[in-house]
Parts: sequence; structure tokens; C-alpha cells
Amino acid sequence: MQSRRCYWLSALFYHGLLDLSPATRARLLSSVKSLFAFAYRLGYVQFDVGRPLLRLPGRKNTLAERIMSEVDTHKTIALEPNTHNRVVLRLLYASCS
Repeated sequence: MQSRRCYWLSALFYHGLLDLSPATRARLLSSVKSLFAFAYRLGYVQFDVGRPLLRLPGRKNTLAERIMSEVDTHKTIALEPNTHNRVVLRLLYASCS
């Protein structure tokens, strides 16, 4: 009975997260799944309901979308009005490339 109750709680929790971004949803569901596994290992629950019932959503890899092109980087540095900040940006850009 407890397994069924936890299933419905996890289902309600999941449906409440549908309006969040996929990365936030995956992070929160991973935390809940980890909590269930921890409670099972300590003996607080008889069955790890997180393992078979909580399927973590796949996440889209967006790293390539966040990387600026070299032209955009030079434009950003050139448009910085503060000289000190411009020098710091150039230094950071030169040390990372």
C-alpha cells in the first residue's frame, strides 16, 4: 500500500513540475529519486519507489547554443564602455583561447 501511495505522490509531484524548464524538472526529480533511494538504504521504507517508478526526463544538451562566436566576442569587448572592464575582458578572452 505504501508503494502505491508513494507512486501517486510522485505522479502528483511530477505533474506539478510540468510548467518548469526541463533542466529544473530533471534536477528536482533527481533529488526526489535520490531521497527515496536514501530512505530505502536506511530502512525507512521497504521498497525503493524511486527506482522503478520515477523516470527522469531526457535533457537537451544546450552547451553549443550558449557558446559565443569569435566575432560576437570581439564585438562585446569593443562595445564595453568602461576601459577597465574592456581590459579585463580581453585578458580573460586571451587566457581562455
